[in-house]
Amino acid sequence: MRESESSHNSYDVVILGAGPAGAATALALKRLDSTLRIALVERSDYSAIRIGETLPPPARTLLTELGVWQAFLATSPRACYGTRAAWGSPQFHENEFIFSPYGYGWHLDRRAFDAMLTAEAARRGVEVIQPATISTASRCENDWILINAEEHGRKIRTRFVVDATGRRSWLASHLGIRRLVYDQLVGIFNFYQFHSGSAPADSYTSIEACEQGWWYAAMLPDEGLAVAFMTDAD
Repeated sequence: MRESESSHNSYDVVILGAGPAGAATALALKRLDSTLRIALVERSDYSAIRIGETLPPPARTLLTELGVWQAFLATSPRACYGTRAAWGSPQFHENEFIFSPYGYGWHLDRRAFDAMLTAEAARRGVEVIQPATISTASRCENDWILINAEEHGRKIRTRFVVDATGRRSWLASHLGIRRLVYDQLVGIFNFYQFHSGSAPADSYTSIEACEQGWWYAAMLPDEGLAVAFMTDAD
């Protein structure tokens, strides 16, 4: 770090994206070495809808290793006791999680889940920069220099950058790295809300294949229903 730069703006690792992957990376790094200076950069405030509502039973092991199991339970996830699938047959077949050594799975409020992981990272000493928009990224000697447009061009210096921005792949795209596309898979999602007391007491993830792709549906903790259709754009 140069003398003209504040240690407040200098880190060992900066993680772009505070979804589950980014927040879990921050938590795991802090667990590995609590002295690491880590910043977690997120452009949203978690108020918008987030997609991805199910966790399988083995996720309990990962959440426990990250030290966030009790915080996860405090978000009131909905227990999921298995999957119900019609794949290659019109008949549904059930996979009961009672036979899993990890117990049952969960249906999530993704906004609450992501916010919980980020809050736990902050509690362990990770600096959360949110909301933030990184406008440029460049190399300077052995470090990366990132510019946060949300804070009047605040300069962030770091030894390593983790791109956890998901499909956006912001850093790779910014650096001009070409994306390799293997298919045209797309997903169409919608969320439904039942009238009070009318929601079905369904604790399974339902999956059904059709000629054009496949569907899945999952009841949410707030008595809502997430429905998705996965297909090829071409």
